[in-house]
Amino acid sequence: MAKQLINIGTTANDGTGDTIRNAFDKVNDNTNELYAWTGWISRYKATSVTLTGATQNLITITGTPESNNGLTLLDANSRITPLSLGDAITVDFSCTVVTPSGSNNYIEVGVSVPSGGYYRKLTIPLLKSGGLDDFVSVSWTLPVGSVFLANGGDIVITPNVGLNIKELYISVCRVHKGQ
Repeated sequence: MAKQLINIGTTANDGTGDTIRNAFDKVNDNTNELYAWTGWISRYKATSVTLTGATQNLITITGTPESNNGLTLLDANSRITPLSLGDAITVDFSCTVVTPSGSNNYIEVGVSVPSGGYYRKLTIPLLKSGGLDDFVSVSWTLPVGSVFLANGGDIVITPNVGLNIKELYISVCRVHKGQ
């Protein structure tokens, strides 16, 4: 549906604009269309996960999804599943890293598209000393291209050394509907 504009008439109270009923009918139609294509879904997992160093570790969060508006933006294993070409989605991922001993440790967190490579990737230095919790959070707003739409995207973490993560959270929000 195209956006419906309310006719406000030529001058105030001249009787040439939309009636109150017609004006609010247009408001309802415009609002209903917006609610039909926006929404979010998230998953959380508290248990600890061991990651192998110098390897892309696929992150799977199988917790019960929470969502609004019923959009399916994550599959059962937390693969990001965009809905339409040209959409814009926001992906938020966070976890707590139990920092390993040693210095200059880091993790790379990314969205990887099967058969398409990294869609986005960020290197995050671990700041706390060994055995302490270091909170990590990333957020991307991503355009949905054809390869991403066809294959979906996975959260992957590549640490420079083996370590454990816990309290994993992912949220995907559709912020713009492709046309």
